[in-house]
Amino acid sequence: MITLSLIAIIYIGLVALVQTDMKKLIAYSSISHMGFVTLGFFIFNAYGMEGGLVQMISHGFVSAALFLCVACCTTACIPETSPITAAS
Repeated sequence: MITLSLIAIIYIGLVALVQTDMKKLIAYSSISHMGFVTLGFFIFNAYGMEGGLVQMISHGFVSAALFLCVACCTTACIPETSPITAAS
């Protein structure tokens, strides 16, 4: 299982490198980061479990903030997609 986690980290990381859409880039990097979580859990010791738990919590905050930043930048750069200008 450790080997599968390492393969997922590397493979999905390479897939994330070639993305041109920021939302897809964040999504693929999120999958790659979850590989680190599974790697920590499959180590089967206290440090691995604690590290996986900390990674999951921090990943939740960081990925949500990144998606928010991308959404704000997208609506600021492209005014016709903004919900404020679309209503008027």
